[in-house]
Amino acid sequence: MRESLLKQISTVWVMVSLLSVGGALYLVGRIDASESLQQSPIEVVYPEESAVRQHTVMTEDSGEGQLKSVPEPSEALVASRNGTRYYTPGCSGIGRINAENRIYFDTVEEAEAYGLTLAQACQ
Repeated sequence: MRESLLKQISTVWVMVSLLSVGGALYLVGRIDASESLQQSPIEVVYPEESAVRQHTVMTEDSGEGQLKSVPEPSEALVASRNGTRYYTPGCSGIGRINAENRIYFDTVEEAEAYGLTLAQACQ
């Protein structure tokens, strides 16, 4: 009987010890989490107007046409500086052109005057 009682006491002691250690670790985690929540709030910073992405378009200044950098229109024809095709807005081929190589045209006539043809994927 005494051995049975000692066995039960040791089992209870192990359970109490495990619960105590688990509770202590839980409290340490809660304290750490509450300290990390006291960080400074997120600040949204908008770029200056001069830092907005620019792109290149054809101009009719000197007969042959020159490239100049202007703000990107939402409905412009897009071509690669190194390519032979132009793409209409929303065409999947636009995504394959690196931003620094893109040139933009306001009309089909401007793009074709530059020597480009409409990409097959955009027809």
